[in-house]
Amino acid sequence: MLDIPGNYHVLFMQGGSSLQFSMLPMNFLRGSGKHAEYIVSAYAPRRRSKRGTKGGTTSVVWDGSAEGYRRLPAPDELHLAPDAAYLHYVSNETGEGLEFADIPWLHEVPLVCDMCRNLPGCAARYRPLRNDLCARAEEPRTDRCHRGDPAR
Repeated sequence: MLDIPGNYHVLFMQGGSSLQFSMLPMNFLRGSGKHAEYIVSAYAPRRRSKRGTKGGTTSVVWDGSAEGYRRLPAPDELHLAPDAAYLHYVSNETGEGLEFADIPWLHEVPLVCDMCRNLPGCAARYRPLRNDLCARAEEPRTDRCHRGDPAR
């Protein structure tokens, strides 16, 4: 249906967007010694860039708030670092009817794109993830989850 290449895993996840956008810096920023970059093209990406700070240092490379999120950045307005942990952006903003015509990225930097407005069945919360990025994530830390164990 989505024609996802063979070098990707498809993750089926629970939780809302707050949880999912907190997991991003926890798995790909924390402990990397790098910073994450965000394009803030609407109100929701602004909240996501703030969640990124929980995993490390973040940088907003473009912010459309001064213009009421009525346009997207031109390629020459983006000054992207080739050593960032990732670049996060939202492909289209339904609130203002904006959509990126070109993908803003550097080949060296993993691109994280919120495309849920573009994909069918977004509520199912499936996320394609390139295989080499799966290897970067830490092993699950079950010692941090003690909800059902009254002894802890």
